[in-house]
Amino acid sequence: MFLVIRVRGTTGVIKNIADTLDMLRLNRISHAVLVEDTPSYNGMLQKAKDYITWGEIDADLLAEIIAKRGKFTGNNKVTDEYVAENSDYKNIDELADFFNTLRLILKVFNSVYTLQEKDTKTSVFLLKKEDP
Repeated sequence: MFLVIRVRGTTGVIKNIADTLDMLRLNRISHAVLVEDTPSYNGMLQKAKDYITWGEIDADLLAEIIAKRGKFTGNNKVTDEYVAENSDYKNIDELADFFNTLRLILKVFNSVYTLQEKDTKTSVFLLKKEDP
């Protein structure tokens, strides 16, 4: 999982790069988003590389960012109390640990399975297990 931060404005930027920044939900300078380490996101990051910076994030840093800067609908601050009342987690640290665990699971899953084909009748993608 990557933390992506917008570091430059869009004055004079090419339209398709501005569209990529919008797709990443990076609407203003200093805004940050979390994205998965997938080929699609990697392509978007490379396309917008002159306007953003990014790196892998661990659970401790994620918890710190959520505690200091996290907001939810209504521009209300995310607190340990809010997380405990509205989720299955006791505090922000447990929530961040969940995201870190999810990242590791997805990394293992993506290294074991690849997209094989799309079943046109059901519109379901089939996964193929990679041989080691």
